[in-house]
Amino acid sequence: MDVCHFLRNAGSVARTATILKAGFSDRDIRNAAASGELCRLRHGVLALREAPQDFVAAVRQGVTTLPYLHQRLPGNRNGAARQVLDLVDGSADSPLEVVARILFRAAGIHTQTQVGLPGIGYVDFLLEGFLIVEIDGASHLEPRQVKKDRSRNNASTLSGYAVLRYGYADVVHNPQRVLAEVWQVLRGRVIR
Repeated sequence: MDVCHFLRNAGSVARTATILKAGFSDRDIRNAAASGELCRLRHGVLALREAPQDFVAAVRQGVTTLPYLHQRLPGNRNGAARQVLDLVDGSADSPLEVVARILFRAAGIHTQTQVGLPGIGYVDFLLEGFLIVEIDGASHLEPRQVKKDRSRNNASTLSGYAVLRYGYADVVHNPQRVLAEVWQVLRGRVIR
């Protein structure tokens, strides 16, 4: 998978940190930009040339409410997700991370986002200073990313951190289970 393919799967726009975390290098990003398929919308934000223009304009202006996402989440079932989009604060790499951040903070858990840890790299969440929670999108199923995630998990454990990983279905359709598992770790219990 190349950077442009990754961006297509990620909704056509992503933070540079997200692309690097997915296993791509600065050189990969420069090459994609040189090919003309990729452009820098603002510092730390990249987009495909084919990205929807209303979204590109919103990102360039720093708009935190992303109307195009409301259109991509139709129906009553996604109403809660649309409401959460209004709470985007710019610290998340994806709307799903916003949902998870709100879930953790609403439960009273001290939540840090996009934390750089020595020997590990940036993690989606650091809860209570020792539990790393990663929110995985489709790119985490790619063999290259699976290998990188495994290595990061091992480095995290060797550095004294606990690690939990969740995907879309976990966070959106089963948030109470996610919270129950997080609390088990935070309380020092073993997850079975």
